[in-house]
Amino acid sequence: MDLVKSHLMMAVREEVELLRGYIRELHEKNKELERENQLLKKLVHTTDCQNTHKHLSKQEGPASSGPTSKRRTLSSEIGLSNKANRTKVVV
Repeated sequence: MDLVKSHLMMAVREEVELLRGYIRELHEKNKELERENQLLKKLVHTTDCQNTHKHLSKQEGPASSGPTSKRRTLSSEIGLSNKANRTKVVV
């Protein structure tokens, strides 16, 4: 009876160790995906701002009055820099 009990306990311990390793892998993968998600959210925000700027530029067209130096663009109003526009996604 003790032999059966010890054999079952050993099998359970091995299974528990395998599951713990699997859980660790899943936690690491989850952290990686959360970082990627945050990066993609930032990229989408930047892309949306660029698209809005392009849309506003098309609406102004050649008929707008006044010199271009006095025109306020969306990117200058919200403080987008060239660095934000060149965000790269590394997967």
